[in-house]
Amino acid sequence: MSNELSNSSFMTVAPAVLIPAPPPSTSPPAKPGKTSWVWRYFTVEIVDGKKTHICQAPSSDVTKPGICKAKLTPDKTASTKSLSRHLDRRHGITANKPPVDGTSMIPIPSTSTSTISVAKPLVLPKPLRASRTRKLNRESLKEALFDFVLQHELPLTTVEHPTFMHLLEVCNPEAKNLAIKSDNLTEMIGHKYRAAQDALKVEFANLKSKVSISMNVWDLKNDFLVLEISAHWIRSDWKAIDATLSITKLEAIHTEVTLIMHSRTLI
Repeated sequence: MSNELSNSSFMTVAPAVLIPAPPPSTSPPAKPGKTSWVWRYFTVEIVDGKKTHICQAPSSDVTKPGICKAKLTPDKTASTKSLSRHLDRRHGITANKPPVDGTSMIPIPSTSTSTISVAKPLVLPKPLRASRTRKLNRESLKEALFDFVLQHELPLTTVEHPTFMHLLEVCNPEAKNLAIKSDNLTEMIGHKYRAAQDALKVEFANLKSKVSISMNVWDLKNDFLVLEISAHWIRSDWKAIDATLSITKLEAIHTEVTLIMHSRTLI
């Protein structure tokens, strides 16, 4: 037998290396994350290459109806305090106080994607809450009078009555120089109405359920007929929603044909 052995007769075996298992973790198990209520009013978008929070609450500025669209920079600690502070101070919205009764948002959506989709509110924003630090000025007085007159179904000319103006002066003498006319409230109604229309269009654009339409006719004095067209649907949280789409005066006898013509025109 030859003393020379072929190199292929041997196999190189690497020495075994024992890697110790990591010690068991002594830290408590992670708690499931909790989604804040503020995400019902914000979307997350990329603006100029940066992550930005966009407010979707109804605008509180009567000169700019529609959605707020304020841009807030995320907190480095991932806190939502700046978002909740914006909703409270700008829109009067808190965790337990939505914009208006019956207008709560859809359930908080999944945050697994980069963009959070939310349903927009469909009616007018709630008037700003009074605070100790809020100064009296013409805009704040107009907002307060607007809410007062509409909530109590008073004539708009109430704000021009001498006794009412005297009452305001007794409460705050500075109100004497901040006279609000009925025309100012009429203009505000127009702004808020258009804001509500814009919000309703957004609501319908994102709606996945079917919408039912109903029509009501009221016979008032002197043969004055009023037609109301309302929409009814169910949100994803199984909440039934009703919204008035339009109210108009009927000039002729309300037959089936005339009602259909009016509904097509208004809708």
